[in-house]
Amino acid sequence: MEYQLIYSNRTTLAIQTTEEGTVLVKAPKKYSRRRIRQFVRFKEGWITRKTEQKKAEAWYINAQPFTRKERSYYYEAAAELFEEKSSYYAEIMGVTYNRITIMEKRAKWGSCSKKGELQFNWRLLLAPEPVQDYVVILELAQLLKGMYSTREVLESMMPEYEYQEYWLKANGIILWSRA
Repeated sequence: MEYQLIYSNRTTLAIQTTEEGTVLVKAPKKYSRRRIRQFVRFKEGWITRKTEQKKAEAWYINAQPFTRKERSYYYEAAAELFEEKSSYYAEIMGVTYNRITIMEKRAKWGSCSKKGELQFNWRLLLAPEPVQDYVVILELAQLLKGMYSTREVLESMMPEYEYQEYWLKANGIILWSRA
């Protein structure tokens, strides 16, 4: 991982990320480069999340809102896509659902009611396909409650689900970049 090292009269190590994606490491003059490298390696996950978050926020600030026509198109496309994906995964998982509705809620990507009604946020169309699959599998897994845990279902259907989960948490703001 590349970073810019700045020595100063401070007493602690600090890491800062800029909007351009530059990583600044501020260190006391007495710290060795080896100790600083270890610290940066230890904080690598945090640095990656912060860098991606700042890039996403910059994108969000500069984005233009969707027109009514665009929004209508995305609702229709989402209904078609999530019907297809839900049908496909429901058959593999051996579950049935009643219906699918498309929604737009900032705090939700999908949901599943006790009656087997699935809801998906149309903004998932803007996410990578594995992320869409993750949300569909996650919601269908709710229909298997009592038989298996949601995590067990996700692990068997999508072993890399944690990456998709992380992507959605780290980049979800990008999907809302246009109001």
